[in-house]
Amino acid sequence: MIRFKGKNPHIPQFMPNKRHARFGIKIWCLSNSANGYLCQFEIYEGSQGRRIGNGRSYTHELIIRLMTAAGLLNRGHHLGIDNFFLHSLNYWKNFSLKTLQLHSNRKGLPDVCVKTKLKNKELIAARNLLCLAYQDNSRKPILLCTASKAGLIDTVNSSKQPVTRPAVIHAYNQALGDVDVGDEKLYMYMAELEIDK
Repeated sequence: MIRFKGKNPHIPQFMPNKRHARFGIKIWCLSNSANGYLCQFEIYEGSQGRRIGNGRSYTHELIIRLMTAAGLLNRGHHLGIDNFFLHSLNYWKNFSLKTLQLHSNRKGLPDVCVKTKLKNKELIAARNLLCLAYQDNSRKPILLCTASKAGLIDTVNSSKQPVTRPAVIHAYNQALGDVDVGDEKLYMYMAELEIDK
């Protein structure tokens, strides 16, 4: 979200949970997780901005457009997305390498991942796509992945402390981290000062 208080009635959005820009222009970004490079972006034009065909969701079409424009579609790249972009599990089975985080009430998830009570630092996996549930203190994220195995790996956290976590969560954090880095850099350089006329 980029802060904007202009007169255009169609583009500005209101997002109350964004502290740096409640009113602004919503931008969809596709970035490289290896170096943080912004590969492609698209300005959100509202729900009437583009036609959606074949019964697909707006977010699915958006991912296809961004990856096609960047020349990355069907090239074996690992796509990491969060639950906002997941409309139906059937649409994402066509991507070869992906890691998806989703809510536990999403239709089509294996019951073993959703209903099983896990102890702290315990994981359970079900095959078709790799569906993994991992209990980490009070959180139980559920991820779908085709790009990594169900095992645990040793890594370090942000405080440089050694931790053991599932390989899927490590791949997801690597794939989604640079979009957040881009948001952080954008926030640091935003012009927050009002200019008097």
